[in-house]
Amino acid sequence: MLRLTIQLIFYIRYRIKAIILLKKENQDKQSSKKEFKIIRPPQFEFDNLPDTERLSYEMLDEHNYLEVYQMFKEDDNPFVIEEYKQLEKLDRYVDALLNYAKTSAKRGGCDWLVKLRETGAYISLINIYDLNRETFNDNHKKCMIGFTTAKNYRQQYYTFESVKHLIHYAVNHFGMELIIADTDKQNEVSKKFLRKLGFVEATNKYYYADKYDFFEYTVK
Repeated sequence: MLRLTIQLIFYIRYRIKAIILLKKENQDKQSSKKEFKIIRPPQFEFDNLPDTERLSYEMLDEHNYLEVYQMFKEDDNPFVIEEYKQLEKLDRYVDALLNYAKTSAKRGGCDWLVKLRETGAYISLINIYDLNRETFNDNHKKCMIGFTTAKNYRQQYYTFESVKHLIHYAVNHFGMELIIADTDKQNEVSKKFLRKLGFVEATNKYYYADKYDFFEYTVK
């Protein structure tokens, strides 16, 4: 009887702790979710990308950005940036996206959440950035892209499908002729992936070559 009572006490403590943690996480999410004041008009027009075979796309904004945290909060991959894993940093990231990237004439950008068409599950985030209206050195024909896929959906060709679609959008919507991607020097998986998409390494051309490897995709 005593042993049963002790087990019951430990179970109750465990349940109380779980409820407290869940409550705290919900409070953190609610306190993090806020309205972002847009202080300048956008310099570039962005659309929700059309669906592809297995995927649909949703522009990241103040209403859906917490899906990023849900995807990556427990991801132990060292190449997933901390802004996706921590609510406070995610807030600052989204604020910069909405009030700087979308309104900058030299560093324009946009993020899209990627979902499975069949289930509606969020599986990744793709980015276009460093869009530039400056014509010097053909800067208006260059941009950078990025991508991060949730742990359970990697190596299933979802990333290939979405990033290929993003490249097509950059070329046809913005008239890009050179698309750039960078990756950590230790991230061999991303390097292999970029080469598969048709990117060619061009690290030595870029300023942060000591920290990152750079790849270029030239539109033919």
